[in-house]
This record gives sequence, C-alpha cells and structure tokens, in this order.
Amino acid sequence: MIFIMECTCNLKTKKMGTSNFYNKNANRVYACLMAEQDEESGGIIYPEIWEIDEFKENLRDTIAERCKGNFNYEYEYGDDGERNFYGQFIMTISKMIKFHDWYIHPKVLIILRAGYYSGANLDYEVTFENDWNSDYEDIKSCIKDAFWNSELNEGLRAIHSAKLERKIESVLDELIEFVEKIFEDFTTPLRVVARSSNGATIYEEVK
Repeated sequence: MIFIMECTCNLKTKKMGTSNFYNKNANRVYACLMAEQDEESGGIIYPEIWEIDEFKENLRDTIAERCKGNFNYEYEYGDDGERNFYGQFIMTISKMIKFHDWYIHPKVLIILRAGYYSGANLDYEVTFENDWNSDYEDIKSCIKDAFWNSELNEGLRAIHSAKLERKIESVLDELIEFVEKIFEDFTTPLRVVARSSNGATIYEEVK
C-alpha cells in the first residue's frame, strides 16, 4: 500500500507541504494512531484522547512484560518539548554491562512522536551511562570518562576501550532489535519511497 501524506486526508493519499512524521533513529517509520475515513460520510475520524492514553498504557504494559528477565526498564512520563513533532516519553529500556571494574548502561528511550498533520509514530533516543551516572550521546565519550581515574597506561586503555566499545554496540543492537519488534506489533511500519522539494512524502507499507 502506498501512502502519500497530504493535507486533504484520504486513507491512501494525503498531500502535505511537509513530511508528516519525524523519524530520528528507528529503522522504519512506525506509524500509529492514524485518522480513519468514515465509509458512509467520507469524513475523517481522529483518535480520541482516551484511545491515545490506552495505546500508551498497553504499550508500557507490553514492554514491561517482555523485559522481565531480559532488560531493565523504567516508566517515563515527560516530553521532549518539540514544537512541531511533540514527543511523549514512554519508557527507558537498558542493560548493564560489567567490563572488569567498569559498568556501562546502554539505554533506549522510547518516544511517541506526534505527526505534523495527523497520527503519530514510535521512535527512540539512545544514551549511555557510566559509573558516574552521566548520560552520553556517544559511546566513545562515555568510555573515556569511565576510564578517567583508571591506573591503566595509554596503550592498555586503548585496548580495553576498543573491546568495551564492541561489547556496548552488541548490547545496543540487542536492545534496538527488542524495541523495534514491539513497535511492529503496535504500528504499521512504513518506509519513505520518495520526497519532493516541497516536503510532500510518499510512504510505502513494509510487509
């Protein structure tokens, strides 16, 4: 199925002056809570507030249940303050890595982003935490600060840093795969087929 996001809403074609979804990190546009067209009147039916709240709570419950015995999780209820694509925080999922005397926590923050015109999409942000409880957006900075008081010489630090980085990347891939599998169960995954100069975007459903 092809979706052209546009202003005049139709289930299959919608023309818009800008892309409807802001997808920062996810491998697909995980579209959800989309407006539907009434078959009799032709009018557009948007999700009610209670339906959005129910969607978020069902998502949180599912994540919590599937995390048991696999990952740590924490409920989130804040937002990112985005003006055009307002994002509501759902949960943070993490896994502790012990590497010699150091502890690193790769973390994935799940976000429900509002569409520019209608609907929403599920996305995530990635951060890393070390023993000093600081959040970093990149792995190398997190590892560097984790080693700041280490007695290792420069050569051994480089060797251990490379090993730890590979371990963190492996765990992060595991977290992201877990998160996106849940996204698939709650959304319609889309991919961008084409994007025009005025921002109109054509999406195709991923089967």
